[in-house]
Amino acid sequence: MSFNILCIDTSTILCSVSILINNKKFSIFKICNNNHSKEIFVLIKNLLYKSNLKLNNINLIACGIGPGSFTGIRIAIGIANGISLGINVPVIGISTLAIIAEQVWRKKNSKKVIVSMKANSTEVYFAKYIKKNDIWTGMDTEVILKEKKLKNTIKKIKGTWIMAGTSQIKGFKKNKINIKNSSIKFPLAKDIIPFALLKTKNIKNLKNEILYPNYLKKAISKLY
Repeated sequence: MSFNILCIDTSTILCSVSILINNKKFSIFKICNNNHSKEIFVLIKNLLYKSNLKLNNINLIACGIGPGSFTGIRIAIGIANGISLGINVPVIGISTLAIIAEQVWRKKNSKKVIVSMKANSTEVYFAKYIKKNDIWTGMDTEVILKEKKLKNTIKKIKGTWIMAGTSQIKGFKKNKINIKNSSIKFPLAKDIIPFALLKTKNIKNLKNEILYPNYLKKAISKLY
């Protein structure tokens, strides 16, 4: 059985939407800066038209829940929750950092990913993910670090990793450590789809629950 899935992310400077219909992906993104609340609705409407899909034919909604821009996260979650309640379908939330890790896998075929996103002038969102049997592990490593401690933290990680995000240190290779940089900085909604597809295996058990932001801490953060 195929599922129609709507994916949304507004946790960074990008507005990003993706739709999966009959196993075909339709995706769009746009740099929105501080205009997410207006642009995201236009993108959703345009993509529904392009995919010839009506909103009430969606089976599942998936949304990036942060960490990231305080306002941006709330916009996407508010839309996802609203659509979920309006058409009575489940909604799931996915970590912004995990979405970036999936993008690295899609573009670089790397199963070991370090994600570091600038949170504010002195701190970064940090996590390290490993993909096993199509499932990412590492959500429990998500933390906020002082940016000045980032390099020392990474030096303690063994093995070969690709780094992504807006706050990457210069790649290096030393002893048992091999860190490679990438040009991947921001999450895209199309990379939410693999997480959503995993959930569809047990969609009958999914409840129409309300999503909440994942800020990692209560302080308001600005994502550069």
